[in-house]
Amino acid sequence: MVAVWGGSEQEAFYFIDVGQGDASAFVLGNAVFMVDAGGDGERVAQELDAILPVFGRRVDVVFISHPQRDHMGGLISLVRRFGVRAVLLYEQDVPLWNETKTRLEDAGVVVINMDQGDSVHYRGDVFKALWPPRDIDDINNASLVLSYTNSDGFRALFTGDISSQIERFLLRVIDAVTLLKVAHHGSKYSSSQEFLSHVTPSVSFIGVGKNSYGHPTQEVLDRLASVGSSVFRTDQEGTMRVVWKDGELEVQKISR
Repeated sequence: MVAVWGGSEQEAFYFIDVGQGDASAFVLGNAVFMVDAGGDGERVAQELDAILPVFGRRVDVVFISHPQRDHMGGLISLVRRFGVRAVLLYEQDVPLWNETKTRLEDAGVVVINMDQGDSVHYRGDVFKALWPPRDIDDINNASLVLSYTNSDGFRALFTGDISSQIERFLLRVIDAVTLLKVAHHGSKYSSSQEFLSHVTPSVSFIGVGKNSYGHPTQEVLDRLASVGSSVFRTDQEGTMRVVWKDGELEVQKISR
């Protein structure tokens, strides 16, 4: 499956503070793409309200890494407030997804199953699924792993909640990246030294809030430091804007 959109010039990436959860937005010219939707619908919608008015209040595509509430709980609120056109994910037969899918289809949202090798193209920008293959039934390890590349040499990797077991597979299909969305909110069972030494991200982002899991763990923070990656956390920095221009990366904190 390959989907293609047209567009224009301006682009910025946002890592959105949704507490203990993940949500990111790509404003690419006239289109808005998101990866995950956080767990609190009101919170993610409020954060987007501060980002999108300049560009138009619409979300075109939402990629969902996997159907757990901290990644998908805000999706229906986004549909109501921003008129989402399409939701792409690796579908899993779990109650949360089954209920949400029915509500999406009732709202006229296109739902597309996406798995390994599928891609979405917009201008020279490409979102490509590196994982999972079909018939994976572990909800975290079946996370949709997305690479994002643009024509200016920027490479990002979004890893859902995969473990180091899946990271070993990714070593065969991806090289160094500019930006990494750290897996599973900084869990010690992800972000292995082998994986980080291979992808060597210049910057790494952790979507995290108050939690009882110890996320992000010191082990992961130490591993990221060992490969020279600058780490940004939504619990410390809030929502952040990332701009890539002429080979330079700038991270800006969004004032509230």
